[in-house]
Amino acid sequence: LLKKVLTSKASLASAVILSLLAFSFGLPFNVRAAHLGCGAVLTANAELDSDLVCLGGTALIIGASGITVDLNGHTLTGDPTVAASYGIDNTGGFDNITVKKGGIVGFEQGIRAMGTTGMTLKDLTFSGQTSSHAIDILDSSNVTVKDSSFALPTVFLGPEAIRLESVSGVTVKRVDVDGGFVGVNFACGRIICQAVGSA
Repeated sequence: LLKKVLTSKASLASAVILSLLAFSFGLPFNVRAAHLGCGAVLTANAELDSDLVCLGGTALIIGASGITVDLNGHTLTGDPTVAASYGIDNTGGFDNITVKKGGIVGFEQGIRAMGTTGMTLKDLTFSGQTSSHAIDILDSSNVTVKDSSFALPTVFLGPEAIRLESVSGVTVKRVDVDGGFVGVNFACGRIICQAVGSA
């Protein structure tokens, strides 16, 4: 029994040391996201084990580069009439982010990102975005959206499934879009459009 207790304490100490080292060097480490609340800032890999309903604002906020958010088959649900509400918010511009395997229902925008390099969105379903876009990414590069589906209302000047504004190095494959005003919109920002127009 004493040997088992000492082994358990050694394992716990090792886990704590590894976590502190990973945090010190800015490396992601795995956490279970069972107890995360709405508006949680993620600085480590996260795997949901339950649905998350956030009717008053944003569900999850990316707070570090190089992390994976695994929805693990669960759903983030928000109110599409709440301004600046996002299922996943990467407006902080963190790089090398992966979001996968789950559903995002509602919110003003399902996923929003700005100024990021290397964002991968895969195995996701989007629905209920009525006031804005399911995915909205601006001023970014090396973005991949794949193996995902979108169910949106068909309204003139309504929601777009994927809006990519001033984004380079884009891969979009195996996506299914049902409804929406535009399936995939490759837009350019005002400054870039002016530069192209004057060239």
